[in-house]
Amino acid sequence: MLNEILIGGSIASISGLVGFLISKKITNANFDIYVEKAKAQASAIENEAQLLLYKANIKYQEIELEATKLYESAKDKAKADLFQREDDIAKKEQNFKRYKQNEERRLQDEVAVLKSRQVDLKRNEKSLNSLKKRYEQKIDEALNAIEHCAGMTKEEAKAVLLEKVEEKSRGDIAHVVRRYENEAKTEAKKRANYILAQATSRYAGEFAAERLTNLIHLNDDELKGRIIGKEGRNIKTLETLLGVDIIIDDTPNAILISSFNLYRRAIAKKTIELLIEDGRIQPARIEEIYTKVCDEFESEILSEGEEILADLDIGIMHPELVKLIGKLRYRASYGQNALAHTLEVAHLAGIMTAEMGGNVKLAKRAGLLHDIGKALTHDHDGNHVDLGAAICTRYDEDSVVINAIYAHH
Repeated sequence: MLNEILIGGSIASISGLVGFLISKKITNANFDIYVEKAKAQASAIENEAQLLLYKANIKYQEIELEATKLYESAKDKAKADLFQREDDIAKKEQNFKRYKQNEERRLQDEVAVLKSRQVDLKRNEKSLNSLKKRYEQKIDEALNAIEHCAGMTKEEAKAVLLEKVEEKSRGDIAHVVRRYENEAKTEAKKRANYILAQATSRYAGEFAAERLTNLIHLNDDELKGRIIGKEGRNIKTLETLLGVDIIIDDTPNAILISSFNLYRRAIAKKTIELLIEDGRIQPARIEEIYTKVCDEFESEILSEGEEILADLDIGIMHPELVKLIGKLRYRASYGQNALAHTLEVAHLAGIMTAEMGGNVKLAKRAGLLHDIGKALTHDHDGNHVDLGAAICTRYDEDSVVINAIYAHH
């Protein structure tokens, strides 16, 4: 019995050992499979990473090549632009040199002509002095002869002789005077034209800049993009609303406002400056700021008109006419500010009328309103005379004022 038990226990132990060995073998086989799978996955990931790295290198090379092309293109364009500008500058220098040489030659010719005329004048002066002496000698001889022959005194003979000589010489003297007078007028006209041409050539650039454009300084060039807006919406709104041209070019930290209308340019400049300060540059905000600026300008020109009336002491006037007087500050005529010109005329008219004993206040009023139509010519058809007379008639101005508007040209 004991043997059976021992044999049974031995068999059980051997069975358990065999089962353990078999189980361990199976476990080791499964572990090897998992290891192989992991190695295969790691290899696949590594291959995929290599492929991605290869693609990234190709993309990097393409981007680098494109950037190089863009750089070379921009470089070539910049070089071409530089060469073009240098060529333009060289041409301008050549034109200026030619102009300078021509002007110097012309001035030399004028100097030579003037010197020649001076020589002629000196020669003529000497000839006239010589003729004068000869005339005096002849007169003395004639006086002596008349005195001996006619029995006249020396004074009587001199009077008769001078009368005859004067009658004979009057025509010749008038001819000589006219000739020199015409020559003087011609020379004066040439000289005046030359002086005007020189003055105009020096002043024209400043005048054009002042009368046609306003410059707005920017703290940052990025503001240009914000002023333009998405798809150009902001700049379109600005130009349509303000009635001006906005020029945004390569000029650093600056944009230009261009228009013949000084009043619109002044409003546009103030509007854009407030928008930049506010920072919210969008169509709705543009309209809001523009309306606010227009109201401020209307109030300012009315106040300025009222101050001018008070300074001139010419009585009350219709508010619309007062506004137009203030608006003349934003109008130029023949190179002069229209308001400054109007005030000059008003003061001069008052002074002249006071000298002649007339109505000084009415004269100042006529002088102040004589060019009032110029405040309307940008917005209405017709010449400033008819426009000024019409609006002054509408607001019951004196007939003397209406006559001054019609008659000042």
